[in-house]
Amino acid sequence: MASVSCIYGIGEIEEYENKTLTFSVGDNVNRDKVLEKLVEMLYERNNLDLKRGSFRVRGDILEIVPIGQHGKAIRIDFFGDEIEKISEFDTLTGAVIGSKKNYTLFPASH
Repeated sequence: MASVSCIYGIGEIEEYENKTLTFSVGDNVNRDKVLEKLVEMLYERNNLDLKRGSFRVRGDILEIVPIGQHGKAIRIDFFGDEIEKISEFDTLTGAVIGSKKNYTLFPASH
């Protein structure tokens, strides 16, 4: 019996897990390193059109549309290098849907 990663050519599970990015309120992270990691995860920086698999930065606010989401995105508010707040919002209206304490982001592509 073959594993799912073997069937779909994803590779080793450890390799895939290293490609995820987990955010938690109160964590201290270098924002520039987070942006670099997003590009490594094949997310596209796009400050005009927020679509699946893209992200934008506005001051201390990072907005990401996970590849598996339709119409929803994650907003991460930084205060310096500290993650102050994580919220989910509607990409069309900008209305906040809810807040989160943690969020794990998966790669935009294998």
